[in-house]
Parts: sequence; C-alpha cells; structure tokens
Amino acid sequence: MSSLTWKQQLAGRISEQWAGEIEQFEAQIRPSQAGKIDEKVFAETRLRRGAYGQRYDNAQRHDGLTTQKLPIPP
Repeated sequence: MSSLTWKQQLAGRISEQWAGEIEQFEAQIRPSQAGKIDEKVFAETRLRRGAYGQRYDNAQRHDGLTTQKLPIPP
C-alpha cells in the first residue's frame, strides 16, 4: 500500500473542482470516523455524494462507466 496521500497520487491528474469535492467529503468523513455523528446521519451524506458504486448479487460492480467482476472468496 502506498504511503502517498490521494492528493499526491492524483496531483495534476484531476480537476481542481474534483479535488475540492474530495476535500469536502473528506472533511465530512472525519466526524463519522471519530464517532461524533451517528452512522445513519452520515449515510445521508454518502447517498447525497454518491460515494460508492452499485453492487449486484452476481458479483459484479458497476462504477457508472464499466462493469467489473468482483472476486468471491471460496
């Protein structure tokens, strides 16, 4: 696993707008990780920000562009 931050890894590869949105979401994650807000409250933030892809029972994930096969442990 890389010790670089997402900013370092993506420097020059994403727009300033996307970087700003990631920073905003990151700031919203911190209180949840610290247990300062209820998971149900934070779930609304995740839904509003679309912070995850769709996962289906057939072990596939769609990220809005492509479908990926998910590894299933034996």
